[in-house]
Amino acid sequence: MVVQAALGFGEHTTEARQIQTRGTTEISRTIGAFHNDRIVGTTSAHTFQITVPGGAVPLAYVDWVSVLPTHRRRGIPTRMTELQLADFHDRAEAIAGLTATESSI
Repeated sequence: MVVQAALGFGEHTTEARQIQTRGTTEISRTIGAFHNDRIVGTTSAHTFQITVPGGAVPLAYVDWVSVLPTHRRRGIPTRMTELQLADFHDRAEAIAGLTATESSI
């Protein structure tokens, strides 16, 4: 997933970065889109809490959203987001967060 996500962002990755990312990724919260046997899209989420008036509530932090340039404009992120939102609902996470990591977004 790390290599594909890096490619989706137009970046290169290192073995050290891959090991670090594997150590912080919740595999059960990771979705891959495939074309034949190749990963062409990814998204993941992390389990957090956010403090709001009245206390802390669960927060799903969305991460690693990427699609290879060769597979864009096909609805892949839409379908992955639908699957994530259903998972958030099942986990009773009423709040999801996503930040843009590219300055152009």
